[in-house]
Amino acid sequence: LAIIDHGGDYTTVLGPLDPAHLAIETGRIVLKGEPLGRCGAPVEGKEPYLHVELRRKSEAVDPSRLLRSPATRTEC
Repeated sequence: LAIIDHGGDYTTVLGPLDPAHLAIETGRIVLKGEPLGRCGAPVEGKEPYLHVELRRKSEAVDPSRLLRSPATRTEC
């Protein structure tokens, strides 16, 4: 699990991430486009996936009004 603090009460929660392949550590500044790690597969036999959730003051929010362009699917 990774939590990115964007400031202004916004955070992004991403998970699951494979703990053996994390490319980040607590407190580090992450740049746009920088890899965070590899997606994890929490249930054996399932394809890897990544859950992404935008939060404001710890509450999940619909990010569609904040996006400049439609979300695109990327490979894990």
